Amino acid sequence: MVKLINAFVIAIIYFGSTQSFAAKKILTLGPPPRGLECQEIYETAAQPKSTKEIFATTQSICARKGGLNVLSESYGDPKEPQGVILSCVGDTPDRVIFACYFPAN
Repeated sequence: MVKLINAFVIAIIYFGSTQSFAAKKILTLGPPPRGLECQEIYETAAQPKSTKEIFATTQSICARKGGLNVLSESYGDPKEPQGVILSCVGDTPDRVIFACYFPAN
């Protein structure tokens, strides 16, 4: 089941990710449901906890963990997203270092 969820998340992120995502959609984000990297990102990000701040912090932590890129995708209706999925990837989108879901407030 976990492998299926991970494959789904990777597919969502791989198809349609953009690095300009954080600049286009500004949401106030809530804390992630789980994940050490995700908690660290949320706690380290500057106020307000917006997509821009969370994305910037994710890039920093991703690089520190050996990742090369952060892929992003909104979850839910594009006009009113329910949250954001951010993935730290290595040399290919298939090499996911970590992925986090941040719900919209």
